[in-house]
Amino acid sequence: MPSYIDQIGNAIHLEKVDSILSLVPSQTELLYYLGLEEKVIGITKFCIKPDKWFRSKTRIGGTKSLNLDLIRSLQPDLIIGNKEENNQGEIEQLISEGFNVWMSDIFNDEENLSMIRSIGEICNVQQQADRIISEFNSKSLSLNTTNIKVCYFIWKDPYFIVGDNCYINYNLNKIGLSNAASKFNRYKEAIPDDILKLKSDYYLFSSEPYPFSEKHITELESIFGKDKCLLVDGEMFSWTGYRPILALDYFSKFLEELDLKI
Repeated sequence: MPSYIDQIGNAIHLEKVDSILSLVPSQTELLYYLGLEEKVIGITKFCIKPDKWFRSKTRIGGTKSLNLDLIRSLQPDLIIGNKEENNQGEIEQLISEGFNVWMSDIFNDEENLSMIRSIGEICNVQQQADRIISEFNSKSLSLNTTNIKVCYFIWKDPYFIVGDNCYINYNLNKIGLSNAASKFNRYKEAIPDDILKLKSDYYLFSSEPYPFSEKHITELESIFGKDKCLLVDGEMFSWTGYRPILALDYFSKFLEELDLKI
């Protein structure tokens, strides 16, 4: 029986995959682009892409609050999760019950491509996986070296900002931006006074997981400075899977907007 090692070092053993549960929105989107619509039988309530799956697939709870009884009733051949997105205790419970759970853990584009390659192999869609990888590698991002410092917000009340050692920070660096909060590991709760001491050129407010929007801008500018608060698409900065391909065009336009503001 074939064995596969996931990105946190665990092994799964299975002959074939006829039914899949996805526990991560970005990986649900990837399964769509891999052409696995007929095999995906369940997704989380946060798996909003593609829309037709969100409206039609069985929802098995939230990323960190799975409906374990429903999962047991579905008896999937394969469950795909993520170390950061999912609850460790729930994942360990599923593994202890004999479910094949393949976990991703992604900090950069190379690890993302490796994940795509692995899922393609496990689900016998290597050709589709190779096509996605080739599509990503064929695109390029034209960058100018900048000295722009940014602070990236993912939550409000309390404020959480992004530090080092995560995929969002990797993307900030990839597009030539300096993370003013890089001295912190991963995600940091911080009060406005301490955030202002980081002396960012711009403050980026993500559309997820907290849904920052235009209605917050006036309040934010009163704290962090007029014309210094920018809304950004959180899916482009944080989603893995197929989304990094779509993000390249977004990043190019975003950098053009930053150039206009300098």
